[in-house]
Amino acid sequence: YLALKRALEPEEHRTVCSRLASFCTSHFDGSVNHQVIEALINRPVSRATALVLARRIVAVMCLGFGLAWRRLARWGGSPGARIVNQ
Repeated sequence: YLALKRALEPEEHRTVCSRLASFCTSHFDGSVNHQVIEALINRPVSRATALVLARRIVAVMCLGFGLAWRRLARWGGSPGARIVNQ
């Protein structure tokens, strides 16, 4: 309480605000994140990395279609049977 009360005094208030501004600028300005993102964007993608990414995308799509197919089958028979019977 005493520290907060003291921080409200005009001279102390200016000092605290100045220190907080300096701290926030140095710790929360995003410059580190910006540097990391720039490094990732500017790094050339190797062929192997591109193939791994493509395989992951295909795997996720297959899993998604498989999940959707199973849910449709659970809700009312085989989706393939519905298409054939219509």
